[in-house]
Amino acid sequence: MEAHTAALRNELLQINGVSQVAFASTILGQEYNTWGMSISNNGENERVQYNVIQVDSAFFKLMGLKLVEGTGFKSNSDKEKDHIFNQTAIKEFGISNIEKARVSSYSDAPGNIIGVVKDFNYASLHSPIQPMAFVYRKPENLSYVYLKLANMTPGTITNVQSKAKAIWKQFAPGWPYEYYFLNQTMAKLYTKDRDFGKISLALTILSVFIACFGLLGITLFLVESHMKEIGIRKVNGAKISEVMTMLNKDFIKWVAIAFVIATPIAWFAMNKWLENFAYKTSLSWWIFALAGLLALGIALLTVSWQSWKAATRNPIEALRYE
Repeated sequence: MEAHTAALRNELLQINGVSQVAFASTILGQEYNTWGMSISNNGENERVQYNVIQVDSAFFKLMGLKLVEGTGFKSNSDKEKDHIFNQTAIKEFGISNIEKARVSSYSDAPGNIIGVVKDFNYASLHSPIQPMAFVYRKPENLSYVYLKLANMTPGTITNVQSKAKAIWKQFAPGWPYEYYFLNQTMAKLYTKDRDFGKISLALTILSVFIACFGLLGITLFLVESHMKEIGIRKVNGAKISEVMTMLNKDFIKWVAIAFVIATPIAWFAMNKWLENFAYKTSLSWWIFALAGLLALGIALLTVSWQSWKAATRNPIEALRYE
């Protein structure tokens, strides 16, 4: 079986575009096994739980995972209980010296902790990084094959897919051939967030559209009701800018009032939404200031055209209309 797996790896590496091949027990971004084990640390035994992905010796290099302490798995190793914990696990379990700590279940002999991998997000950003361990297993005992492509062009991907399928059927004719792209698997973790963003964008555009129509209607009503006043002011030498200022100042006032009312509500709603994420940005004041300026700009653009038309109209026509 070991020779069979080695031959499969070599055949896959012969495919043009495949640079590395590794084996693992599961797919990153999907469900993980959870182990309940006993850790012997500083003379004390503690029962702990952590997520586990079993991998071969090539997995770390393929994924670009960095060790901050210890060593990686060796290709000629037969120690299938060796662990490499992430930094979160080391911190939460209080392991001060990985060389002296041991991991075991009630029925198995202890396994060594040979290294510590730098923390990385292997699940959704909605939750903080959980304790995780990589446990060494020989490739013939693992279910999934990881391929790293040197070139992600459509032609390369199509070529790799077709040739990898043929090789898989040759080596594992009784097993179904299924493939996943890791970036797509990770993207599925945020499907609901993307849908929420699309719905929010659509509703925002619709709200702005309706608001602009409302402003336009109020502007037309305001202009018609002030027709005589505008004509008298023009006859008395009022400038176009003065007439536009007179018509627009009320809108600026109401936009400012709306901004003052909406800002704390928006801040509260955004804070509540950000609480769904373990890693989130802070809300800066300039975000709300920019939103206020955009709202003011949209309002002025909506009403200024009608204000300008009223301000440049012949005052005689306005007085005759009255």
